[in-house]
Amino acid sequence: NKTKKEISTPILYGGSVSKENIKDFLMQDCIDGALIGSASLNSEQFLSIIQTIDTL
Repeated sequence: NKTKKEISTPILYGGSVSKENIKDFLMQDCIDGALIGSASLNSEQFLSIIQTIDTL
């Protein structure tokens, strides 16, 4: 059996990701990434999210 320290399960946030909240989510120690849903359908929104992530 593996102990909790040996098990590493990535956590991806998949809610309403936006340029306004992506930084707050990704700054959480327990969140490893995000799934960008409907915001990815709008190129301006998607680019804005990517640019925000790039500043981290």
